[in-house]
Formats: sequence, C-alpha cells, structure tokens
Amino acid sequence: MTVMQILKKLKKYNKLHILKRNPEDKKEKIDIDKLMKDLVISGDSNTVAEKILELKSEIGNFNTITYVGIDWQNKYLAKKSLELMGKEVMPQIKRYSK
Repeated sequence: MTVMQILKKLKKYNKLHILKRNPEDKKEKIDIDKLMKDLVISGDSNTVAEKILELKSEIGNFNTITYVGIDWQNKYLAKKSLELMGKEVMPQIKRYSK
C-alpha cells in the first residue's frame, strides 16, 4: 500500500489525526509531500542507516523496524531492497547501537 493510499483511507475514515507530529497542527495541512518527508526513510544503504540512527537518537531505543510499502511490480528490485536492508543497513544499525 502506498503512502497516498494510506492517506486517502485515513481521510475517508476521519483518522488523519494519527499522522500529526504535533497535536496542535491542523489536519488540513497534512499532505503527501509532508508525509513523505516525515514518515518515509529512503535512499542508499548508508543513507537509510543514518536516518534510522538519527531517528533512534531523537526518540530513543526501539526494538522493531517495520518495513512497509514494498512494490512487488518489479520483484527483482523488491527482493534487492529487502536484501540490502538485511545485509547492509541492519548491521550498521547494530554496530552503532552498542
């Protein structure tokens, strides 16, 4: 499911408030560009690891990373992305989390 699909469903069921970083923000100001910037971690292996480590330093320890939004239209790219997460990103996170 894409971020746009999630946004549409939350809007349809009047649940946009769960996407607000600040409870005082107006839900009308929530848009796809802001969500992509605030919620999606993407990039090469080093960039993804850096962003996850930054998030960890900002919010504290967490035990689980949920990998969502896999696009299976191109199975090779989907599998390669998962492989890079397991073989390159996670080892960096573990190394710098000790």
